[in-house]
Amino acid sequence: MSGARSKTPDFGVGTVLYNLRTGLEMTISEFSDTYGISRSSIINIENGTRPVNNRMLHRLIDLFGYELFGQFVYQEQCRYCGEFFEPETGQSHFCSEQCAKIFHDRRGLVRLGTYKSYEVTGVISDLAKDNEAARKSGLSYGKYRALQRGYVL
Repeated sequence: MSGARSKTPDFGVGTVLYNLRTGLEMTISEFSDTYGISRSSIINIENGTRPVNNRMLHRLIDLFGYELFGQFVYQEQCRYCGEFFEPETGQSHFCSEQCAKIFHDRRGLVRLGTYKSYEVTGVISDLAKDNEAARKSGLSYGKYRALQRGYVL
């Protein structure tokens, strides 16, 4: 699956969980107490009103096996390097902290010079290279780029 935001089919996980619980002849309260999953989570998953993230899916896999819930684990595509990974929550957009830092550095959200160049899949960001060259020449990144573009300081 690509970087789609939907986490599971609406009733896929819920139907499996409901069939499992009723097959064990347990009420929602009994199931909740036995397996440590809140009653509201069970109700919302079974009704299809709560999207199930990978963290909950891996918990269900640990409790009941990959055969039942493994098919619902989804993958996200890293916004920086393009690798596919299994995010724990729906808020994960990067496969590693390095990819996140480089991506945000390129967008100007991380102050330049606050971390060393990171190498991701063999490519060092151009921004990090320019920043290192600016520091070596004793200039700020902005002054270095201005000189490169032909501005007179």
